[in-house]
Amino acid sequence: GRTRGKGGTGGDRGGRGRERAGTLTVRNAVFSNNRASDGGAVSTDGVLNVSGTAFVGNAASPANGLGGAINVNGGGRLTLSRSLVKDNTGAFGGGIYTYGTADIVATTLTGNAATTGGGGLVSDSQGGPTTVRDCTVLGTRADPDGPPTHSPDARSGRVSPPSGHVSPAPPAITRQRFR
Repeated sequence: GRTRGKGGTGGDRGGRGRERAGTLTVRNAVFSNNRASDGGAVSTDGVLNVSGTAFVGNAASPANGLGGAINVNGGGRLTLSRSLVKDNTGAFGGGIYTYGTADIVATTLTGNAATTGGGGLVSDSQGGPTTVRDCTVLGTRADPDGPPTHSPDARSGRVSPPSGHVSPAPPAITRQRFR
């Protein structure tokens, strides 16, 4: 079946869902027009497995919100495959912010915007490895005066491992140390 989560407001984290320490699996769902301080649609401290899902028009706080669609906190793990992350907004990571471990495969990030850095994706370098493979990142926007990108790999459109390809990268992907 198809699950729809629309127009939720999560206050502190996760406009539609918040997973603290367990495992949340989402398949063939749509999260649209949700709002929260961090993780406009979903925020997790646990394990989040997502496939075949669309995150459209979600928002984290424009002042300091992490991940317009998805926020992965320290110790969390995101596996995102065959999904769409579109037209989401936040301060850091218009589409996705991860301070945990992330594996993003065969996913399109398009039209996401960040008021500070990483229009498509921010991977905090202290959180854990982020792998991006077979993904497309298009039409993202981020403040050009935002925090600099520290990883030469992120600037070239590659995030660990070097075979992980996205195009174009800046300002789509930021590998950043914030703490």
